Amino acid sequence: MTAWEYTSVPMVAAGFEDATGIENYHAIMNEYGRQGWELAGLTSYPGRLVEGTIVLLVFKRPLPAG
Repeated sequence: MTAWEYTSVPMVAAGFEDATGIENYHAIMNEYGRQGWELAGLTSYPGRLVEGTIVLLVFKRPLPAG
């Protein structure tokens, strides 16, 4: 059975609709992908300490055997 480790990355989605915001998301997801992480899911919720919506990216990768 595969054992997994998880990490999450919260991001403020203000300005997500513009090309710069989208490119920032792609750059972050690509960097995690290069480190062996796979995007497992995401969710969003209203920010309380910042203005805008928070997008939480959840990544997983297999733990080394042993």
